[in-house]
Amino acid sequence: MHHLTRLPNGLTIATAAMPHMASVCLGVWVGVGSRFETAAQSGASHFIEHLLFKGTRHRSARQISEEVEGHGGYLNAYTSEDHTCFHAKARADRFPALLDVLMDMFLDSRFAPVDIAKERAVIKEERASYRDQPQHLVQELLNETLWPGHPMGRAIEGTPRSLDGLNRARLREFFGANYVAANTFIVAAGNVTHAEVVKAVAPHAKHFPTGPRPPCEPV
Repeated sequence: MHHLTRLPNGLTIATAAMPHMASVCLGVWVGVGSRFETAAQSGASHFIEHLLFKGTRHRSARQISEEVEGHGGYLNAYTSEDHTCFHAKARADRFPALLDVLMDMFLDSRFAPVDIAKERAVIKEERASYRDQPQHLVQELLNETLWPGHPMGRAIEGTPRSLDGLNRARLREFFGANYVAANTFIVAAGNVTHAEVVKAVAPHAKHFPTGPRPPCEPV
């Protein structure tokens, strides 16, 4: 059974109940990715994906990992052209902990300057490693050819020049404009009920920033 609830602030909760399962998967999906970025912002969505794992006011990066993976769970994220997803899975009885960790990451990450500097270097190395793989490099060149001068033609991880320009103020500005309630979906599947998820999310919903869903340049 699939259920969908849209809260008054625009935050959407979707669930797929699977009572026969022993586990639960939980994701925070945001409708923003590389195609929503200007040339100067190129790589911002992917950069933010990295930073949300680096610690909050309540948890260090190690504590974020230990509270999920230290209990046999799994925590990860990815960025695409049109969305970003932060997802976790564990035993069904760990659902409250998964939600608490993901909400803390999403709503209270520090964006510490020292972490920004470290992750900028990490992302540059990640980009360099992709360009060492012929299939990735060919795909990047193909995108540039198909969509010249358009965000869809740029690499999701950005360029060394754009990454150098993404400081804390610019990243926070991009985050505040795009990671809003109306553009965010909280999705759960597994041994959990829709009512349980809605009730658990409700206390966090009021802390989500409000604003319109961001536009992107059409193709």
